[in-house]
Amino acid sequence: MPIEKKYTIDRQITVGIWKLSETERFFREKTPKQDNLKADNISNPRLRLQWLAVRHCLRSMLGNNEILIESDEYGKPHLSDTGLHISLSHSHEKVAASFGQVNHGIDIQFTHDNIARIAPKFVDKKEYAWLDDPDNTDMHHLIWSGKEALYKAYGKKELDFKQHISVQPFDFFPETNAIGQIKKEGFEKEYNIWFNRLEDYYVSCAYE
Repeated sequence: MPIEKKYTIDRQITVGIWKLSETERFFREKTPKQDNLKADNISNPRLRLQWLAVRHCLRSMLGNNEILIESDEYGKPHLSDTGLHISLSHSHEKVAASFGQVNHGIDIQFTHDNIARIAPKFVDKKEYAWLDDPDNTDMHHLIWSGKEALYKAYGKKELDFKQHISVQPFDFFPETNAIGQIKKEGFEKEYNIWFNRLEDYYVSCAYE
C-alpha cells in the first residue's frame, strides 16, 4: 500500500510510515540497481523486504525513485549532494523513513509483551524515579524507542542505553515531546524527542 501516515515535526522533518503488504518483487522493480545489488547480500527474506521497503518509502516521499541512499563509515544513511538529513527504521509490518534540514534519528517499534522484563536493560534509576508507575509498558516502549532515535541521531554507535543516553520526564499522550541527552567521554548534547503512537506501534524522532 502507499504511505499510510505522514507527520511533520516542528516544521523541519517529514516522517512517513509504510505498512507492508507488497511482495519483494514490487520493491525490486522500483529500486535502483545499486540498492538491488546491496539487497542481494541480505539473506533473511523478511529483513530484505523491510530494507527495500523503507528505502522505497523515502524515495516516494522525495518523489524520486532513482535517488541513491548511501551510508557513512558508521552505517548512518545519507543522501549525497542534497543537503538533507535522513533516517530509516523498520519493525514488524511497518517501516518509517524521514528527511529534513536538521540532523535527526527515527525509530518505529512494535509493542512487545516482555518489555517490562527487559526494561532494566535500558531504563536507568533516574528514569524509573520519575515514572508514576514503574510497570507502565507504554512508557517503557517510549523510552526504548526514544533512546533508539537518539542513538541514530548521534550516528557513531558505541553508546550504552543506560550509561550514555537519558530521557527527561514527560507525560504520555498519543503524541508528545520530551528532551533527551547523550553524554559520553567529552560529548554532551541535548535533543528534542517527538513521540507518537500508531495502532500497536510507537514512533519516535530525536532531532537537534
